[in-house]
Amino acid sequence: MSRSVRYGEGARSVCDELRARIISGEYSSGSELRIQSLAREFGISIVPVREALRTLAAEGLVKIRPRRSPIVAKPKLTEVKDISEIRILLEPILLQAAVPNHNRDTLGRCHEVLKIEEGLEQGWRKVALNREFHHALLLPSGKERLLKILDAQYESMSLLARTMVNAAMVRYDDSHGEHVRILEAVERRDTGLALDCLKDHLNRSHEKIDSVLDRRELASTPVPENVGVTA
Repeated sequence: MSRSVRYGEGARSVCDELRARIISGEYSSGSELRIQSLAREFGISIVPVREALRTLAAEGLVKIRPRRSPIVAKPKLTEVKDISEIRILLEPILLQAAVPNHNRDTLGRCHEVLKIEEGLEQGWRKVALNREFHHALLLPSGKERLLKILDAQYESMSLLARTMVNAAMVRYDDSHGEHVRILEAVERRDTGLALDCLKDHLNRSHEKIDSVLDRRELASTPVPENVGVTA
C-alpha cells in the first residue's frame, strides 16, 4: 500500500512509520527491509529511506548489512538489563524535576494514556503505552538532554520488551496499577512518594528481567550426570 509523505519530512516520516511497524511486531526480527520497495511505497527516493534506516540502526532496531538489504535487528536480552539500569538512574532525576512543573494539561495527558492502557489486552501495545506514559510523566522536567538520552534507550527497550511479552517471558499485568500510584502521588505534589513509587516500579521491572535471564542461563546449562534430584 502506497503511503505518501510530505516534502522535506521524508526521512523522519519513514523512520517513524518503520519504527512503529517494528515495535508492533508487524516486521519481525530478521525481516528484510528492501530499500527500493520502501521508496516506492512511500513515494520518495531511496536517499531518505537510507537515512531513516541508518537512524533506526543507531537505535538498535535495524541491522545494516554490506551489499545486502538491512534487516530488523534480533533483540539481545542482556541489553534489556543495561537499559533498565540506565532508567533506574535517570528517571528519578527527571521525575523530581517534573513534579512541580506538571499542570492540568500534562496530567491530563498522563491520564489519557492510563485510560487506554487499562482496557488493553495486547502485550505489545502495552509496551508502547508504557513508553508513552513515562514520556508524558517526565517531559515537564524540561531536562531536554537527559530526556533525549532516555528516549534513545526506549527505542531498543520497546523492541526487547515487546519480544519478551510476546514470548510470554514477562507480563505487564501489574504495570498499570503501579503507573496509577505514581501519577496519584504526582497530582498531590508529593515528590517523595512519587519517587518511591517510581523506584519501586523500576526495580520490579529490573527484577523481572533478572528472572528471565536467570531462567535462560539455567536452561542453557547442562546438568552434570552425577547430580541427583531429591523430592
